[in-house]
Amino acid sequence: MNSISRGWLVVILFAGVALLLLMARGYGGSGDIRGSVESETTNPGIPYAGTATTSGGSAGAPDERPADPGPTRNGRQPVGSIYSTGEQVLPIEGNTKDLGTYVGDRATARAVPVQSVDADEGFWVGSEGDRVWVQLVGPPPESPYQVRAGDSVSFTGTVVKHDAGFAARVGVSRADGSRSLTSQGAHIEVRKSTLTLAP
Repeated sequence: MNSISRGWLVVILFAGVALLLLMARGYGGSGDIRGSVESETTNPGIPYAGTATTSGGSAGAPDERPADPGPTRNGRQPVGSIYSTGEQVLPIEGNTKDLGTYVGDRATARAVPVQSVDADEGFWVGSEGDRVWVQLVGPPPESPYQVRAGDSVSFTGTVVKHDAGFAARVGVSRADGSRSLTSQGAHIEVRKSTLTLAP
């Protein structure tokens, strides 16, 4: 074999190896893109859950757990309900779990009725005998609008554990349901800026 033939053989081998490498790299790239598209389309628009908080704490930076809005109807959560980890939190009646079960988890509410407003930055949602306390948190100023009994509000917050002194600290008296709040042992913290008045 002369030197010219050897030279062409080396060029052909080199081109073949390069072509194989390019094909292998291209195959992997298309697989990666396909995977990312599927992951985005299977969970569209689901926000990330906040970090767990301690007693009296507030929601921190987002972690990597997707928030589960719970059962949906036509892609939307049922009106007048609160869900956490895919389970219904409110109405409480008939549930086998109490609010404390969901401490550290994200809770979402859609057009849930405000039962009463018993503190500057806190209120009950639900009905008189079946309700959950919502505590607004975050830097001043106060919430974007004045919440009133009878309003319907939507929000996303975090279920937070509280101690026996929480009711007194936020200004809930016995007549306003301090015993109920203490016995529940948990409430939902919502950032003021994210609370919305439902139509």
